[in-house]
Amino acid sequence: MLPQAFWTTLRILIFRAGPEDMPYDTGNRLGAPFIAFAVLVNAALAAVAGEMAVLMKAMDAPPALWADIVLGAVSVAAMGLFTRVALRARQLESRFQQTYNALLGTSSILGLAMVLPIRQLLPFLPIAQDLSKKVSANPDLVNDPNVMSAIPGWTMLFSLMIPVLLGWQFAVTAFIYRRAANTKAAGGIFIALLCLLTVMSFKDIFTLLLR
Repeated sequence: MLPQAFWTTLRILIFRAGPEDMPYDTGNRLGAPFIAFAVLVNAALAAVAGEMAVLMKAMDAPPALWADIVLGAVSVAAMGLFTRVALRARQLESRFQQTYNALLGTSSILGLAMVLPIRQLLPFLPIAQDLSKKVSANPDLVNDPNVMSAIPGWTMLFSLMIPVLLGWQFAVTAFIYRRAANTKAAGGIFIALLCLLTVMSFKDIFTLLLR
């Protein structure tokens, strides 16, 4: 069942399958590993976000490991809660399990792919911040190769990967909700936006509580 779910997840990522194609699990043999994987990926993203905040001097020290795991669990739970409410509103709650697993699988794979470029960019964040201040004070420095060479050209590729992956994840989420809720494309986008706002709100609340 798990290998089948994995390949279905990959097909959903390229819009060749929908949440209805996910294996239906009467027990928790599929849901449990999907949830565990999603919590770990979200915890990893929370960890690199904490490192980023420290480097940008927005925080004095990165959050503890347990705080990252709690934040990852909160993200997964918030998505599950929203998905159940959204499908219940459409009287399609029977589709919850397959829809939730599809959301967890796709978001986890794309989230994991996002960790690599973020970690590669972390050492250059203080340099980029300092360079931004210098260029703001003296725009002519943009034409100075000695100044601009402080940041390698390959970092631009990783910088572009992040918004591409975020956009891809949102498009897949909207696609899943459109298929699960029997709506048009605009409806799927609207539901995906509400889901994003819900998850972000829960994360913000728990971030404040954990500090």
